[in-house]
Amino acid sequence: MARESTGGRRRHHRDPAHPRRRYRKRPVEVYAIRNEGEWVPILEWLDAVTGTKYPGTRNPDGSLRLGGRPPITRNDDGSLNIQTPEGTMRAEVGDWVIQGVQGEFYPCKPAIFQATYEPLPPRPSGS
Repeated sequence: MARESTGGRRRHHRDPAHPRRRYRKRPVEVYAIRNEGEWVPILEWLDAVTGTKYPGTRNPDGSLRLGGRPPITRNDDGSLNIQTPEGTMRAEVGDWVIQGVQGEFYPCKPAIFQATYEPLPPRPSGS
């Protein structure tokens, strides 16, 4: 049986029972921080978004906090290892770190972040 040439392109067959559908991403609010290569701002952000006090940040008296291992760790080059539901992912310096809608963390390249997210005004205190 001879096959019709597609010029090296993959041929996509449309199944009338499953037409192509378009989807729009639901508007959700996420917390995010840009990895500038500094560790303490990442830990302080983790403290704020999770309510957990991780080691490496300071107690109110100025002493260094001790505690459990955070879901994000820093490499010597300033990049981050992020524990995600899919496994460990790396965020380079300049990448964004996002806390997803289910509390998970994941990295995001700057161009994707800019195309997908926009800043929100701060919430009034008490909300």
